[in-house]
Amino acid sequence: MVITGYGYSNATILFNTANSSGYYDTAFHKTFVNLVEDTDSLHFQVHFHFNGNTYFAAQDTIPGPDNVSDTIVITNKNNQKTTVYRPTYANDFLTINTYDNAGGHINGVFSGSFINSSNLKDTLIVSNGRFSILRLPDVY
Repeated sequence: MVITGYGYSNATILFNTANSSGYYDTAFHKTFVNLVEDTDSLHFQVHFHFNGNTYFAAQDTIPGPDNVSDTIVITNKNNQKTTVYRPTYANDFLTINTYDNAGGHINGVFSGSFINSSNLKDTLIVSNGRFSILRLPDVY
């Protein structure tokens, strides 16, 4: 993905596929996707969860229980500071292109605008986000 904010200007963040995965929770009827990148100085995570277990395209314009929920968590290892960014629901979208059975892959694209939960003047813009992750067994 490409981000602007948190000291970055159109910087490309590459996720480590060995640490990233997704699964379907049968109790909540939701899919959870976790993307992780771990560098020498930052631990970067993007979390999505959405209703169902299939491929789809969704754009959020307002927060709500049926909408896609996403969060970006950045931990600066140098000062042990963790910053949580929540979606602003402006041009925020997630498209799932492939949703295989457990053991296969979940592939998708995403973008959006995110705001720092502790400092509302601090924003992140994400574009060209894409992933192909292993789908783990369902959680019951």
